[in-house]
Formats: sequence, C-alpha cells, structure tokens
Amino acid sequence: MYVAALMMDVVNGSFFLIAGLVAARVTDNPILIGLAGTLHFGVKILLSVYFGHLSDRVGRKPLLIASCLILALAVVLLLLPAKVTIVYLAFVLAGVTAAMFWPVLGAWAGEGADGEQLLDDLGKYNIAFSVGMTVGPFISGALMGRSSSAAVGFTLVGIMAIIVFVLRVKEPTEVTEEEQPQPAAVPPFVLVGWIANFANFTAVGIVRILFPKMAVELGISSFGVGTLFGLFYLAWLVTFVIMRVYTGWQHNPGTLYLLQGVGIGGFAPERPALRASELRQIGIRSVDAGEKRLVHDAGIEVFDMRFIDEHGMRATMERALAGVDADTHLHVSLDVDFLDPSIAPGVATTVPGGPTYREAQLCMEMVADTGRLASLDIVEINPAYDTHNNTAELAVDLVESLFGKSTLMRQRGAR
Repeated sequence: MYVAALMMDVVNGSFFLIAGLVAARVTDNPILIGLAGTLHFGVKILLSVYFGHLSDRVGRKPLLIASCLILALAVVLLLLPAKVTIVYLAFVLAGVTAAMFWPVLGAWAGEGADGEQLLDDLGKYNIAFSVGMTVGPFISGALMGRSSSAAVGFTLVGIMAIIVFVLRVKEPTEVTEEEQPQPAAVPPFVLVGWIANFANFTAVGIVRILFPKMAVELGISSFGVGTLFGLFYLAWLVTFVIMRVYTGWQHNPGTLYLLQGVGIGGFAPERPALRASELRQIGIRSVDAGEKRLVHDAGIEVFDMRFIDEHGMRATMERALAGVDADTHLHVSLDVDFLDPSIAPGVATTVPGGPTYREAQLCMEMVADTGRLASLDIVEINPAYDTHNNTAELAVDLVESLFGKSTLMRQRGAR
C-alpha cells in the first residue's frame, strides 16, 4: 500500500509539472489554465464515492489497474500538438484516475487493521505519498530540460511499475457486511479538519495548476520549476515527520483545533490519546503478579477494595475525581464484575468481596455530580449466569445513576 501511494504520487507530481508547463505554453490566460484544474478536481469529487462503492463489488485490483491505464492515456496526450482542448482532456482523465485510485487504495489500507494499526498505517501512507510528490517533480523537471518526451517516458515507466506492483500484491480479504464498522458520530474537530482540508487543497490546487505559468513568466527553467515543486511537498513531508516525533500535542484539544485549522494533520502519533496517568481503577481485588507489575509500571492509579474498606467509597471517589474540570472528557468503563457477586451473579468471573449496592450507587452518583460524563461502556454481563435478570437490572440502575438519577433527598452540598 505504501509503495503504491509513493509510486502514484511520483507519477502525479510528474504529470502536474508536465501538464502545467504545457498549459503555460498553450495559453497566457490564467483563467483558462485555472479551468483545467477545476475540471480535474471537479471530476475527482463527482466520481470518488462511486468508484469507492464500485471497488466493494468488483474488487480493488481491477480499479487500481484501470486508473493507471487511464492516467497513461492522459500522459500520452501531452505529447500531441499543444491545444487547450488536449490539455483539458488530459486533466479530466487525470481526475478520473484520482477518483478511481485514491479512494480504492484508501479502502484497501483500512482493511484488516484495528484502530491503532489503522492510524499507524494511514500515517505511513501520508509519508509515502509526500515522498512521492517530493521526488516526482524534481526528476521530471530535470528531464523536461532535455525534452518533453523524456519526462513523459519517465512518467509512463512509473505507471507501468505501479501496475506490476498491484498485480503482484495479494488481493485484500473481502469484508462482509456484518464486519463493516458502523458509522460513528463525527467529533467537532473532524468537522474543523474538513474545512481546513478544503482551504488547504484550494491552496494546493492553485500551486499545482498556476505555479508553472508563473514560473515560465519569471524565466525559471523546467528543472527549477520541478525543484520548487519538490521543495513545496518536502515541507509537507517534514511537517508529517515532526508531528510524528513530537507526540505531546494530541493531548491538548486546543492544539488539535489549531493544527486542523491550519490544515496540518493525517499522521498518527505513536502515543495513545489517553495517558496511563489519567486512568483510575476502582474496586480491584483479584490481580495476578504480572498484571500488578504492569499496572505499577504504567503508573495507573488503583483504588482497590482494601482502600475502599479503609477510607470508604466517598473518600475514594473524591480522590479519584480530583482534577476533573470543565475541559475533562470523563469516560466510565463499567465492568459489572467489579460488583460483589451476591448482588451481580450474571458475570463470567465472580470474585467475592466487591462493592455493595449502595457503594456502587454512590460511585455512579458522584461521577454524575461532576457533570463531565461524556461516554460510557458496559462489559461483563453474561445472561447465562444471571438469576432472574437481576444483574442486568442492577446495571440499568447504575447507568440511571450515572445519567443523573439520584437518591439524594437533602440539598446538594449539605453535610
């Protein structure tokens, strides 16, 4: 996948350089040249979703190979006598290629990978295409200094290399409808990212399409134009690498908004978004030596049953919730077997000595009192071991308390 992305953007960088220089020779009108870019990206927008769905039915390889053949035709057109219509047709065909290749390759990238692996794969994917866009214009610019045919030949060789690579790679495992992930709610910063990408690629489109004309007017050689293109994408590459090395930024929502706002993103940090020091485990009472060592090494704060017995649930929760403020996203993972099995028998692993009903209710109510509960998961309910559905009903009671249902009769704050 990474190799295909790298090779395609070597070819893409070469195509946009050659096509941009040809367009600059055909017309001096920047509006006509800009229209070529509009046609290219317009076709890509219109067809991307269609080709993505089509690849689910016919497979990834056929569309990837077809996209390469279409791009080869677009490149060959640039050898014909220069006319505006020829340039437009080449850009349209390149747009079809982009709509057919990138969504399909992206779908391929996401198959068979879990959340963390997918993030890492997509990060490497971004690095790969940035390297390609850095190298392609540089080589083609040098070749264009000799002849257009040499640059076109280099581009066609690159396209053939992609086809050979795709043919040799094993077809991705088909994903059934049952295995398809369900659509999730879109976080606000992702919406900001979409807006940022719109602004970002508006600028990129202007550079790709109109920069060659400006360079020609300034008397810059083909090699110089290719070098400047390469430096432009080298800045992308360096930024992706810096963002991967420095991973502290992703823990600050303000930084995330800022980065999305300036159009920087897409590379997965190695460190998870949640630090171990931000976790609290409550009601632990059965831990083997290996688990205990891992928890201690990670620095996770644990409030085991002895702590609860000695200090009470109220003091336990006050300490566990210390530091929660208006910027906190509080997530509760309700592992039902943390409860004492006398009140929650319907779990896979019962361990005596867990919190009582009232201790569990107080725990949930104090979380609700923070007003910062933002997400919840419930695990370890096993109906096969339950008695008259008691465990499930108890879990519902606890969730109601988490969502604000309270047994408190006195005014809040009163002792």
